[in-house]
Amino acid sequence: MRWSLTRGRGTASTIGKPTSPPFADRSFDLIVSFETIEHVTDPPEVLAEFRRVLDEDGLLIVSTPNAPVYRVENPYHLREYSTAEFVDLLAAYFPSVRPLYQQNGMSSVLDDEQLRLDDGRRPLDVEVTKVMGQDPGEEVYTVAVCGNDTAGVMAQVGVATGVFELSGFLEVVERLDRMAATAESRAAAAESRAGAAESRAGAAKKQGERGEGQDEGGAAPPPPRGAEA
Repeated sequence: MRWSLTRGRGTASTIGKPTSPPFADRSFDLIVSFETIEHVTDPPEVLAEFRRVLDEDGLLIVSTPNAPVYRVENPYHLREYSTAEFVDLLAAYFPSVRPLYQQNGMSSVLDDEQLRLDDGRRPLDVEVTKVMGQDPGEEVYTVAVCGNDTAGVMAQVGVATGVFELSGFLEVVERLDRMAATAESRAAAAESRAGAAESRAGAAKKQGERGEGQDEGGAAPPPPRGAEA
């Protein structure tokens, strides 16, 4: 797992175990962990380490798929959380937890200049309205800002992307489905071969037992040559 933790304008990046980051207590003022908590074997221990290395005024920004809504069967997810479960987990380690909601959507109507714009650091000069709403708990990903005080630390922001990103995502999902189906087929074939081998071994054993029984129940062997009177 790669740790990239920021303090001031500097960033420290290293690779280490999620439960034992090689940093001193209160070393950093910001930790960002997007879609990793569902991959670790001991989330509470990871969060305890986040808390340990975070400064008193620091913030943790963490996200995870929302289990009731997220439709991708990911074999690498060891534990998935609903919004309420995720917030409860974080609240055990941070006095203030502010949930935010990442929801995919589609937008339209941009002028020539803004249609061409692809700089995520430059805000769009548009008014945004929504024609469809969801309640908290219906988002695809839950994002949380955690710390001792999270009031007023986050602005309302959004990111616009192309519909082809969703197409690419669906292609990945389909590829994973095909890989899973292939793995299941190979496992079934291996199980069938193992069953056939076990059946052949059982038949060979029975045949051997029948041969031994015939030897024991047959006529006595002839005496050695020269032993007859």
